[in-house]
Amino acid sequence: MYYPIYIKIKNQKCLIVGAGRVALRKAGTLLNGGAEITVVAPEAIDEIIQLKNDGKLSLHLRKYRSPEVTDYNIVISASDDENVNRAVAGDCFKYKIPVNVVDRPELCSFIVPAIVRRNDITIAISTGGKAPFLAKQIRKDLDKTLPRFWDDLSKIAGVFREKVMERYGDDSASKSRCFERFFAIDWQKLIDDGDEDAIERNINHLLEGE
Repeated sequence: MYYPIYIKIKNQKCLIVGAGRVALRKAGTLLNGGAEITVVAPEAIDEIIQLKNDGKLSLHLRKYRSPEVTDYNIVISASDDENVNRAVAGDCFKYKIPVNVVDRPELCSFIVPAIVRRNDITIAISTGGKAPFLAKQIRKDLDKTLPRFWDDLSKIAGVFREKVMERYGDDSASKSRCFERFFAIDWQKLIDDGDEDAIERNINHLLEGE
């Protein structure tokens, strides 16, 4: 069993060993989280070279040098060389650095779930590394099912929570009642109508509902 957890990677130093299609996908996800990425591989696909040229990551066209993982906070190994993947995992285990070896859960200290995202809302799906293809299918199904207006709703909910916390402080009962009232509003209609004034009025009304 894995313990589900979200890790802040903004400004964290992340190493990707390998520079193929899989490494490209991993780099994209890490870049979205604001990570500082270094890619190490003897060869790299054009898209990764372009990311390097755009200043989005560092690229070293060479073999992995043990134990260079000690310079990083998180490591992903996506090499097509099994010996390299094992060497990277071994170094990470030795120095207690979080490592994911793609498609090799036995060499991982963490696994990367399939993700459905609606702005600040993130739903992670995992099968414990046993059947990633199933997690991907569940992700596709959820992506079709979850309402698109949740993108905007997450922003509204964030603003609302700040106002509730400011108004009610340590009054847990009042905060709970206020949060419960939030779901009585037809937010989808307000968002679809694009009526920001009505959204603001409803937020203020909810705050005064006590």
